[in-house]
Amino acid sequence: MFKIQQKLFILLLSINSIADARVSALGFIEPQGGLIQLSGVSASQGAVVSELYVSDGSPVKKGQLIAVLDKHQILQDDVKQVQAEVKVLKARLTQMKAGASKAKLNAQQAKINRLKTEFSAAETDCRKAGILYEKQAISQLEQQDKCLKKSSLQSELHEAQATLSSIAEVRSVDVAVTQAELEKAYAALAKTQDELERTTIRATVDGRVVKLHAKVGELIGAEGLLQLAQTGNMWVRTEIYETKIHLIKLGQQATVSSEILKDVLQGTVTQISAIIGKNRLNEVKKTSHSDDRVIEVMIKLDNPSSVKVANLINHQVTVIIETDNKPK
Repeated sequence: MFKIQQKLFILLLSINSIADARVSALGFIEPQGGLIQLSGVSASQGAVVSELYVSDGSPVKKGQLIAVLDKHQILQDDVKQVQAEVKVLKARLTQMKAGASKAKLNAQQAKINRLKTEFSAAETDCRKAGILYEKQAISQLEQQDKCLKKSSLQSELHEAQATLSSIAEVRSVDVAVTQAELEKAYAALAKTQDELERTTIRATVDGRVVKLHAKVGELIGAEGLLQLAQTGNMWVRTEIYETKIHLIKLGQQATVSSEILKDVLQGTVTQISAIIGKNRLNEVKKTSHSDDRVIEVMIKLDNPSSVKVANLINHQVTVIIETDNKPK
Protein backbone atom coordinates (compact mmCIF):
# COMPACT_ATOMS: atom_id res chain seq x y z
CA MET A 1 0.00 0.00 0.00
CA PHE A 2 2.81 2.37 0.88
CA LYS A 3 4.53 1.70 -2.45
CA ILE A 4 1.32 2.61 -4.33
CA GLN A 5 0.97 5.87 -2.38
CA GLN A 6 4.62 6.64 -3.10
CA LYS A 7 4.11 6.08 -6.83
CA LEU A 8 1.00 8.32 -6.84
CA PHE A 9 2.93 11.07 -5.06
CA ILE A 10 5.75 10.85 -7.61
CA LEU A 11 3.17 10.96 -10.45
CA LEU A 12 1.53 14.08 -8.99
CA LEU A 13 4.93 15.78 -8.72
CA SER A 14 5.61 14.91 -12.36
CA ILE A 15 2.22 16.32 -13.50
CA ASN A 16 2.80 19.56 -11.57
CA SER A 17 6.29 19.84 -13.07
CA ILE A 18 4.89 19.46 -16.59
CA ALA A 19 2.17 22.02 -15.84
CA ASP A 20 4.73 24.51 -14.56
CA ALA A 21 6.76 24.03 -17.73
CA ARG A 22 4.03 25.84 -19.67
CA VAL A 23 1.80 28.81 -18.97
CA SER A 24 -1.16 29.46 -21.27
CA ALA A 25 -3.33 32.56 -21.62
CA LEU A 26 -5.43 34.51 -24.10
CA GLY A 27 -4.03 37.46 -25.96
CA PHE A 28 -4.60 39.96 -28.74
CA ILE A 29 -2.44 40.72 -31.75
CA GLU A 30 -1.34 44.34 -32.14
CA PRO A 31 1.35 46.29 -34.01
CA GLN A 32 4.46 47.58 -32.25
CA GLY A 33 3.49 50.69 -30.30
CA GLY A 34 -0.22 50.01 -30.79
CA LEU A 35 -2.43 52.00 -33.13
CA ILE A 36 -1.22 55.55 -33.73
CA GLN A 37 -3.83 58.27 -34.23
CA LEU A 38 -2.91 61.22 -36.46
CA SER A 39 -5.05 64.33 -36.15
CA GLY A 40 -3.15 67.49 -37.12
CA VAL A 41 -4.90 70.44 -35.47
CA SER A 42 -7.51 69.73 -32.81
CA ALA A 43 -11.05 68.97 -33.90
CA SER A 44 -12.29 72.04 -32.00
CA GLN A 45 -10.57 74.21 -34.61
CA GLY A 46 -12.79 72.84 -37.34
CA ALA A 47 -10.05 71.47 -39.61
CA VAL A 48 -11.24 70.16 -42.97
CA VAL A 49 -9.18 67.84 -45.18
CA SER A 50 -8.08 69.76 -48.29
CA GLU A 51 -5.66 67.24 -49.84
CA LEU A 52 -5.21 63.54 -49.06
CA TYR A 53 -2.38 61.40 -50.41
CA VAL A 54 -3.12 57.98 -48.83
CA SER A 55 -5.93 55.44 -48.56
CA ASP A 56 -6.68 52.43 -46.35
CA GLY A 57 -3.74 50.06 -46.53
CA SER A 58 -1.25 52.56 -47.96
CA PRO A 59 2.35 52.00 -46.80
CA VAL A 60 4.04 55.16 -45.49
CA LYS A 61 7.52 56.27 -44.47
CA LYS A 62 8.32 58.42 -41.45
CA GLY A 63 7.99 62.11 -42.40
CA GLN A 64 5.94 61.36 -45.54
CA LEU A 65 3.25 63.95 -46.31
CA ILE A 66 -0.16 62.37 -45.76
CA ALA A 67 -2.63 65.23 -45.88
CA VAL A 68 -3.02 69.01 -46.08
CA LEU A 69 -5.76 70.85 -44.19
CA ASP A 70 -7.92 73.71 -45.47
CA LYS A 71 -6.23 76.47 -43.44
CA HIS A 72 -2.84 75.77 -44.99
CA GLN A 73 -2.94 78.49 -47.68
CA ILE A 74 -4.27 81.16 -45.31
CA LEU A 75 -1.53 80.46 -42.79
CA GLN A 76 1.09 80.38 -45.54
CA ASP A 77 0.07 83.95 -46.47
CA ASP A 78 0.16 84.94 -42.79
CA VAL A 79 3.71 83.61 -42.47
CA LYS A 80 4.84 85.65 -45.50
CA GLN A 81 3.27 88.80 -44.05
CA VAL A 82 4.95 88.38 -40.65
CA GLN A 83 8.27 87.58 -42.35
CA ALA A 84 7.99 90.90 -44.25
CA GLU A 85 7.33 92.74 -40.97
CA VAL A 86 10.41 91.11 -39.41
CA LYS A 87 12.52 92.17 -42.40
CA VAL A 88 11.40 95.81 -42.14
CA LEU A 89 12.03 95.94 -38.38
CA LYS A 90 15.49 94.37 -38.74
CA ALA A 91 16.44 96.95 -41.36
CA ARG A 92 15.12 99.78 -39.19
CA LEU A 93 17.01 98.54 -36.13
CA THR A 94 20.24 98.19 -38.12
CA GLN A 95 19.86 101.74 -39.41
CA MET A 96 19.17 103.09 -35.95
CA LYS A 97 22.25 101.42 -34.48
CA ALA A 98 24.43 102.63 -37.34
CA GLY A 99 23.14 106.21 -37.13
CA ALA A 100 22.64 108.56 -40.09
CA SER A 101 24.62 108.01 -43.26
CA LYS A 102 27.73 110.14 -43.92
CA ALA A 103 26.14 111.61 -47.04
CA LYS A 104 23.12 112.74 -45.06
CA LEU A 105 25.28 114.30 -42.37
CA ASN A 106 27.40 116.08 -44.98
CA ALA A 107 24.30 117.43 -46.73
CA GLN A 108 22.91 118.77 -43.49
CA GLN A 109 26.26 120.39 -42.59
CA ALA A 110 26.39 122.03 -46.02
CA LYS A 111 22.94 123.47 -45.42
CA ILE A 112 24.08 124.88 -42.07
CA ASN A 113 27.16 126.46 -43.68
CA ARG A 114 24.98 128.07 -46.40
CA LEU A 115 22.54 129.42 -43.79
CA LYS A 116 25.41 130.84 -41.74
CA THR A 117 26.70 132.72 -44.79
CA GLU A 118 23.26 134.04 -45.65
CA PHE A 119 22.57 134.96 -42.02
CA SER A 120 25.88 136.85 -41.78
CA ALA A 121 25.01 138.84 -44.93
CA ALA A 122 21.47 139.51 -43.68
CA GLU A 123 22.81 140.66 -40.33
CA THR A 124 25.10 143.17 -42.10
CA ASP A 125 22.21 144.40 -44.26
CA CYS A 126 20.00 144.83 -41.18
CA ARG A 127 22.68 146.88 -39.43
CA LYS A 128 23.23 149.10 -42.49
CA ALA A 129 19.50 149.56 -42.88
CA GLY A 130 19.31 150.77 -39.31
CA ILE A 131 21.96 153.41 -39.99
CA LEU A 132 20.25 154.53 -43.20
CA TYR A 133 16.90 154.72 -41.46
CA GLU A 134 18.37 156.95 -38.73
CA LYS A 135 19.66 159.20 -41.51
CA GLN A 136 16.21 159.07 -43.07
CA ALA A 137 17.75 157.63 -46.25
CA ILE A 138 15.22 154.73 -46.30
CA SER A 139 11.77 154.23 -44.95
CA GLN A 140 10.95 152.34 -41.78
CA LEU A 141 9.26 149.62 -43.85
CA GLU A 142 12.44 149.03 -45.85
CA GLN A 143 14.48 148.87 -42.67
CA GLN A 144 12.06 146.36 -41.08
CA ASP A 145 12.11 144.21 -44.22
CA LYS A 146 15.91 143.87 -44.09
CA CYS A 147 15.89 142.92 -40.40
CA LEU A 148 12.96 140.49 -40.85
CA LYS A 149 15.07 138.51 -43.32
CA LYS A 150 17.81 138.32 -40.70
CA SER A 151 15.39 136.90 -38.08
CA SER A 152 13.99 134.35 -40.54
CA LEU A 153 17.45 133.08 -41.48
CA GLN A 154 18.45 132.88 -37.83
CA SER A 155 15.45 130.63 -37.11
CA GLU A 156 16.30 128.42 -40.09
CA LEU A 157 19.89 128.15 -38.91
CA HIS A 158 18.89 127.06 -35.41
CA GLU A 159 16.48 124.48 -36.84
CA ALA A 160 19.13 123.05 -39.18
CA GLN A 161 21.64 122.77 -36.33
CA ALA A 162 19.04 120.94 -34.19
CA THR A 163 18.30 118.55 -37.07
CA LEU A 164 22.01 117.77 -37.46
CA SER A 165 22.28 116.91 -33.77
CA SER A 166 19.18 114.74 -33.98
CA ILE A 167 20.23 112.64 -36.97
CA ALA A 168 23.76 112.26 -35.63
CA GLU A 169 22.49 110.87 -32.32
CA VAL A 170 21.56 107.18 -31.81
CA ARG A 171 18.77 107.34 -29.27
CA SER A 172 18.86 104.30 -26.95
CA VAL A 173 15.14 104.57 -26.23
CA ASP A 174 14.29 104.33 -29.95
CA VAL A 175 16.59 101.32 -30.33
CA ALA A 176 14.94 99.62 -27.33
CA VAL A 177 11.43 100.19 -28.68
CA THR A 178 12.32 98.85 -32.11
CA GLN A 179 14.13 95.87 -30.56
CA ALA A 180 10.98 95.02 -28.56
CA GLU A 181 8.85 95.30 -31.70
CA LEU A 182 11.24 92.96 -33.52
CA GLU A 183 11.14 90.36 -30.72
CA LYS A 184 7.35 90.50 -30.74
CA ALA A 185 7.36 89.96 -34.51
CA TYR A 186 9.72 86.97 -34.12
CA ALA A 187 7.32 85.43 -31.57
CA ALA A 188 4.36 85.97 -33.89
CA LEU A 189 6.33 84.38 -36.73
CA ALA A 190 7.19 81.29 -34.65
CA LYS A 191 3.54 80.88 -33.61
CA THR A 192 2.25 81.25 -37.16
CA GLN A 193 4.85 78.82 -38.52
CA ASP A 194 3.85 76.29 -35.86
CA GLU A 195 0.18 76.66 -36.82
CA LEU A 196 1.14 76.26 -40.48
CA GLU A 197 3.12 73.09 -39.73
CA ARG A 198 0.06 71.58 -38.02
CA THR A 199 -1.99 72.02 -41.21
CA THR A 200 0.22 69.40 -42.88
CA ILE A 201 -0.06 65.87 -41.49
CA ARG A 202 2.96 63.60 -41.84
CA ALA A 203 3.62 59.99 -40.90
CA THR A 204 5.31 59.72 -37.51
CA VAL A 205 6.69 56.21 -38.17
CA ASP A 206 7.30 53.74 -40.97
CA GLY A 207 4.08 51.77 -41.22
CA ARG A 208 0.74 51.38 -42.91
CA VAL A 209 -2.58 53.24 -42.87
CA VAL A 210 -5.07 50.84 -41.29
CA LYS A 211 -8.12 53.12 -41.04
CA LEU A 212 -9.12 56.47 -42.58
CA HIS A 213 -11.64 58.46 -40.54
CA ALA A 214 -12.03 61.47 -42.88
CA LYS A 215 -11.85 62.07 -46.63
CA VAL A 216 -11.21 65.21 -48.72
CA GLY A 217 -13.76 67.88 -47.82
CA GLU A 218 -14.70 66.25 -44.52
CA LEU A 219 -14.21 67.64 -41.01
CA ILE A 220 -11.67 65.86 -38.80
CA GLY A 221 -13.49 64.58 -35.74
CA ALA A 222 -12.42 63.48 -32.27
CA GLU A 223 -11.08 60.16 -33.61
CA GLY A 224 -8.58 62.02 -35.82
CA LEU A 225 -7.79 61.74 -39.52
CA LEU A 226 -6.50 58.16 -39.56
CA GLN A 227 -4.90 55.31 -37.66
CA LEU A 228 -1.36 54.24 -38.47
CA ALA A 229 0.33 50.98 -37.49
CA GLN A 230 3.87 49.57 -37.63
CA THR A 231 2.69 46.26 -39.09
CA GLY A 232 6.24 45.17 -39.88
CA ASN A 233 6.63 44.30 -36.19
CA MET A 234 3.64 42.55 -34.65
CA TRP A 235 3.22 41.74 -30.97
CA VAL A 236 0.83 39.80 -28.75
CA ARG A 237 -0.52 41.43 -25.60
CA THR A 238 -1.48 38.83 -23.03
CA GLU A 239 -2.30 38.65 -19.31
CA ILE A 240 -0.72 36.16 -16.93
CA TYR A 241 -2.30 35.32 -13.59
CA GLU A 242 -0.52 36.69 -10.55
CA THR A 243 -0.07 33.14 -9.26
CA LYS A 244 1.88 32.15 -12.40
CA ILE A 245 3.92 35.30 -13.10
CA HIS A 246 6.90 33.98 -11.14
CA LEU A 247 7.35 31.42 -13.92
CA ILE A 248 7.62 34.05 -16.68
CA LYS A 249 11.02 35.43 -17.64
CA LEU A 250 12.26 37.71 -20.40
CA GLY A 251 13.54 35.80 -23.40
CA GLN A 252 11.28 32.76 -22.97
CA GLN A 253 9.82 31.30 -26.15
CA ALA A 254 6.10 31.38 -26.83
CA THR A 255 3.74 29.87 -29.38
CA VAL A 256 0.64 31.67 -30.62
CA SER A 257 -2.35 30.03 -32.29
CA SER A 258 -6.03 30.48 -33.10
CA GLU A 259 -8.81 28.79 -35.06
CA ILE A 260 -8.21 30.88 -38.20
CA LEU A 261 -4.42 30.72 -38.20
CA LYS A 262 -3.04 27.95 -40.42
CA ASP A 263 0.33 27.95 -38.73
CA VAL A 264 1.49 28.26 -35.15
CA LEU A 265 3.28 31.58 -34.65
CA GLN A 266 6.56 31.96 -32.82
CA GLY A 267 7.51 34.75 -30.44
CA THR A 268 9.62 35.82 -27.48
CA VAL A 269 8.66 37.31 -24.12
CA THR A 270 9.99 40.86 -24.45
CA GLN A 271 8.17 42.92 -21.80
CA ILE A 272 6.74 42.10 -18.38
CA SER A 273 4.72 44.81 -16.69
CA ALA A 274 5.50 45.81 -13.12
CA ILE A 275 1.84 46.60 -12.41
CA ILE A 276 -0.75 44.09 -11.24
CA GLY A 277 -4.13 44.79 -12.78
CA LYS A 278 -7.59 43.32 -13.21
CA ASN A 279 -8.28 40.46 -15.60
CA ARG A 280 -9.63 41.80 -18.93
CA LEU A 281 -8.73 39.09 -21.44
CA ASN A 282 -9.18 35.73 -19.77
CA GLU A 283 -12.73 34.61 -19.13
CA VAL A 284 -12.56 32.17 -16.24
CA LYS A 285 -14.74 31.02 -13.43
CA LYS A 286 -13.27 32.83 -10.49
CA THR A 287 -12.41 30.59 -7.60
CA SER A 288 -10.40 33.12 -5.65
CA HIS A 289 -9.47 36.78 -5.63
CA SER A 290 -6.15 35.89 -7.29
CA ASP A 291 -8.02 34.79 -10.45
CA ASP A 292 -8.90 38.43 -11.04
CA ARG A 293 -5.34 39.72 -10.66
CA VAL A 294 -3.07 39.61 -13.70
CA ILE A 295 0.16 41.06 -15.06
CA GLU A 296 0.48 42.19 -18.65
CA VAL A 297 3.12 40.41 -20.73
CA MET A 298 4.18 41.44 -24.25
CA ILE A 299 5.39 38.86 -26.76
CA LYS A 300 7.26 39.98 -29.85
CA LEU A 301 6.56 37.79 -32.88
CA ASP A 302 9.41 36.82 -35.19
CA ASN A 303 9.50 38.25 -38.72
CA PRO A 304 7.76 35.34 -40.53
CA SER A 305 4.98 35.34 -37.93
CA SER A 306 4.61 39.13 -38.12
CA VAL A 307 4.01 38.91 -41.87
CA LYS A 308 1.27 36.31 -41.39
CA VAL A 309 -0.77 38.43 -38.96
CA ALA A 310 -0.09 41.95 -40.30
CA ASN A 311 -3.78 42.16 -41.30
CA LEU A 312 -5.14 40.67 -38.08
CA ILE A 313 -4.86 43.55 -35.61
CA ASN A 314 -6.88 42.86 -32.42
CA HIS A 315 -7.37 39.17 -33.37
CA GLN A 316 -7.73 37.01 -30.25
CA VAL A 317 -5.21 34.19 -29.89
CA THR A 318 -4.09 31.54 -27.46
CA VAL A 319 -0.59 31.93 -26.06
CA ILE A 320 1.58 29.19 -24.57
CA ILE A 321 4.83 30.26 -22.90
CA GLU A 322 7.49 27.60 -22.50
CA THR A 323 8.69 28.37 -19.00
CA ASP A 324 11.29 25.60 -18.89
CA ASN A 325 13.31 27.33 -21.64
CA LYS A 326 16.34 29.25 -20.50
CA PRO A 327 15.99 33.02 -21.14
CA LYS A 328 18.02 34.20 -24.14
